[in-house]
Formats: sequence, C-alpha cells, structure tokens
Amino acid sequence: MLTKEDKKTVVEELSKAFSTSTLVLLTDYRGLSVSEMQDVRKKLRDVNARFKVAKNTLLRLALKKAEIDKAIPESIALPTAAAYTSDDPIRVMKVIVDLEKRMEKPKVKFGILEGEFIDADKVKEYAKLPPKEVILAQLVGSVSAPLYGLIQVLAGILRKPIYVLNAIKENKGKQN
Repeated sequence: MLTKEDKKTVVEELSKAFSTSTLVLLTDYRGLSVSEMQDVRKKLRDVNARFKVAKNTLLRLALKKAEIDKAIPESIALPTAAAYTSDDPIRVMKVIVDLEKRMEKPKVKFGILEGEFIDADKVKEYAKLPPKEVILAQLVGSVSAPLYGLIQVLAGILRKPIYVLNAIKENKGKQN
C-alpha cells in the first residue's frame, strides 16, 4: 500500500514525464505476466520510451498537473499503464501495436499526441506510417528530383554549343 508521500512522489514523477512527452499512451495491461511486462518495458526502452503502471487516480492527477488532462475522457476505467516518450511517437505506437497484435496485450485505450486526444484506432493508423527517417528521405527526394532534372536540362543547353563547335571542327578537319 502506497503512503500519501509515495503517492505524491508518483504523481510528481509522472507529471514531469508527461509534461515533456510528445506521446502518452494509456493501455490496459491486465493479463501480462511478469516476464511479458519486462519484455514490454525492454522493447519500449529500445525506442526511448517508458512504461509505468499506476493507479488510475494517480494517473489522472499526473495528467492534470501536466496540463494535458483536458484531452482525455472523464474517467479512466480498468487497470491502466502509461507508455510515454519525448522522442519519436510513431516508433512507440509501432511497438505497442505490434505487441498488442502478437500477445493481445497491452491493449491501447487512448493516447495524447502533442496535447491532442487520439483514440485506439488512430494509434493503430499512425503505427502504419513509415519511420521519421524514411519520411524525411522521401521529402528530400521529392524536393531534389525536380532540381536535379533542372540541372540536367541546363547542363544540356550548355553542352549543345560545345557539340556544335566540335562538329564544325571535325567538318573542317575532313575538308582539309
């Protein structure tokens, strides 16, 4: 049983973490064994995220203190664990959705992505997106492709007089 001081500490730690997080996912962790819980935590640590189990009232207080409670429903039902990160949120969503598909746990209830409420379906939809690095590479490729084409056209325009001069030179060489 947590003492009042322990509860204050938990709320303080969670509110600090939530206030700096780009993503907070609230999940139902019921049915996870100790080894499965360790596996979930390890996979989330690999993507720079944390997974914390806390009482619903403490989670609600932490979300309120972090000023992101306006985005969530009034009541948080059933046992809840929070997965949160200040890094790439898509990677965390991918891990949680993959675990949910593989083990049917932890089940996503809802999330808060940069202060906005997202339901479980949106989380699954976002998890299908490619990683941030791939999206950035695609963006750079789509921006640079027209520029590369323009450079090739301009280079061709500059090469044409050289080709003409070479042809004249070869013609004069043949005539002599």
